[in-house]
Amino acid sequence: MRWFDANRGQAPGADDRGLAYGDGLFETMRSSEGRIPWLARHLSRLRSGAQKLGIALPAMDELISKVAEFAAENAADQVVKLLITRGAGSRGYATDAEEPPHAVLSSGTRQPDSSGWHVRVCQTVLPRQPELAGIKHLNRLPQVLARREWHGNRFDEGIMCTDDGIVRCGIMSNVFMVSEGNVVTPRIDVAGVAGVARGWVLQRAEVAQLAFTAAQLHSADEIFATNAVRGIVPVLTIDGARLPEDRPVTTRLMHALNAEWSS
Repeated sequence: MRWFDANRGQAPGADDRGLAYGDGLFETMRSSEGRIPWLARHLSRLRSGAQKLGIALPAMDELISKVAEFAAENAADQVVKLLITRGAGSRGYATDAEEPPHAVLSSGTRQPDSSGWHVRVCQTVLPRQPELAGIKHLNRLPQVLARREWHGNRFDEGIMCTDDGIVRCGIMSNVFMVSEGNVVTPRIDVAGVAGVARGWVLQRAEVAQLAFTAAQLHSADEIFATNAVRGIVPVLTIDGARLPEDRPVTTRLMHALNAEWSS
């Protein structure tokens, strides 16, 4: 593994397969006072994705040590990003098992947590690809196109569906719907990312993983989004329609997560 510190101007060369083909993975992590609360969860997902792509990673101890050391260099609230690529490569799609993977660490200022999001359902379709479903790979062009559907701050997030009209995720988040006290989130079987914050919710609440449409979202009692940096965020409006202000399930989970992050 070759490590690069982007904060110090280090970067892989133009022959890096992550740049050429999106051949890699990434993790975006919340850091507070130089500590990443979900570091083990992030790196566990990273290793799972690397196994799917056939990218050899070093031992977990080395990954934890490198990322924790990087985060500790700046005690301010920040976002730490770890980007893993297959490494350098020659022209063509064939992979070279002899080349070491590249790891790029960078950080930036973390924005204050949001009290709620205004979301819209995107027209851009999320492709179905079971072999890539769940992992946080570098191929994010559908999300880029979806985010281009609006400008400015009118919306905070977009909801993405596959071509069958089934809700899969947000552009940068996972989506949960509450109807009559029942919590539902999309399955991550053909599209979407198995988010770290999503996994936290699944461990602490009774959640059904089902298929549902954007029309069903519009009739929900509560909608909330999860994101490893922002946590649990209540959805205030969807496509301009305001949701009920009483959000007992969302509020309970938010309090539980905030308590864990503060401990």
